[in-house]
Amino acid sequence: MDFATSLEFNSEVFPGVRYSIRRVTFAGRLELTRRIADLLGALQFHEAGRSMESRAAAAALAGEIDRLYLAWGLLAISGLTIDGLDCTPDAVILSGPETLCAEIVSAIKRECTLSERERKNSLSHSISTVTPRPGGDATNAGRTDGRNRGIAGSSAQNAARDQCGR
Repeated sequence: MDFATSLEFNSEVFPGVRYSIRRVTFAGRLELTRRIADLLGALQFHEAGRSMESRAAAAALAGEIDRLYLAWGLLAISGLTIDGLDCTPDAVILSGPETLCAEIVSAIKRECTLSERERKNSLSHSISTVTPRPGGDATNAGRTDGRNRGIAGSSAQNAARDQCGR
């Protein structure tokens, strides 16, 4: 088996443009995660805010994260010139068409995301690190009034029952 470390795509938004992105490897995923981890935390914080400043900060952080994805993942580009010069990955980031950058970032993010099938396969029963749930029934041991006999509901259902006095 030959594992190719890059993937090539024809641009959907710019016919004739072809780009190559990095294929995700274990070390590559770690490197990218290190690069964007702090920014993702700040992005989540600002996305939760309601002020214009928070929204502007969130937009700036999202753009910076996309720039990091491009810098990390875009290996080569062909079929595009910018101001008469052959295009390089750096030139695309600095001066390239925004729609092309968005297309490439989407391709890189798709490559970085495990599919549902890949996630299921990564949790093989023989090597899974998921801790099994403890045995026993789902009754609340602290209850003495018999309200939680049998199968327990969700926490929200239990809280709703408690509020209604049932």
